[in-house]
Amino acid sequence: MSSIIHSLDNKVCVAAHRGHWTQEIPENSIGAIENAIKIGCDIVEVDIRRTLDGHFVLIHDEYLDRTTNGYGKVSEYTLEELNAFNLLNTHSDRPSEYKIPTLKEALMVAKNKVVLCLDKGYEYIHELFHIVDTSCTNHQVIFKGFHSPQKAFQDYGHLLRNGRIAYMPIINLTNKDADEWIFEYLQLFNPFAMEFLINKKLLCLEKVIRKVLKKGVKIWLNPASENACNGFYEANGENPENCWQKVINLGGNILNTDLSDKMLSYLRLHELHK
Repeated sequence: MSSIIHSLDNKVCVAAHRGHWTQEIPENSIGAIENAIKIGCDIVEVDIRRTLDGHFVLIHDEYLDRTTNGYGKVSEYTLEELNAFNLLNTHSDRPSEYKIPTLKEALMVAKNKVVLCLDKGYEYIHELFHIVDTSCTNHQVIFKGFHSPQKAFQDYGHLLRNGRIAYMPIINLTNKDADEWIFEYLQLFNPFAMEFLINKKLLCLEKVIRKVLKKGVKIWLNPASENACNGFYEANGENPENCWQKVINLGGNILNTDLSDKMLSYLRLHELHK
């Protein structure tokens, strides 16, 4: 199967964290996905929640309160009930024109245009795969999770072996089993990428990353999060370009960012992105 995922060939790929959102275009909205496509992002990372009646929608929080004009748990509403709410403009209590999108709607917008990475859907990978498979977007969707290598292979091995699913393990490098998990993942199915969480500074980090890169596996790092990238955080008040360069120097070649447009400009200036 021809795969957009495996043809990602920029030296550093840009993952738009919850889409490329702006003041008027909320996170995890259809507009944020369209914006990310327009500016040339490689990947859009979106967050998945399950409704009361078993549909899957894009929203980060367990509760509606921060990002919509509704309140309460997403899981306590049906899809029809959620459609009564609007997403809020960014950092505002003013409703936007955007509704909470379904995963199906997001897949149709992204189809053959950009890779979607599904976050927070760890418990529902089989159900999510069915939706992705039905929409013929397997070639451009990344599933991810915190499973051990044995658990991932036990649950999804039949999909991994025939290339029907692109699974990216999330590994916290401060965990005692991290080295063993990395080795086992490389042995079992050599994933296209690994996401590393680094919530405290590690002296051996570059050695670990070099080992993975040598196997042709990409390294997903998250400078959009304050405590996930070895102390490097793009919103810490310094020039974000300094942060990005440090992350790139570590070996990160997929960077998850809230500043997609600025990161793309920086990477293109240094001939790291088309």
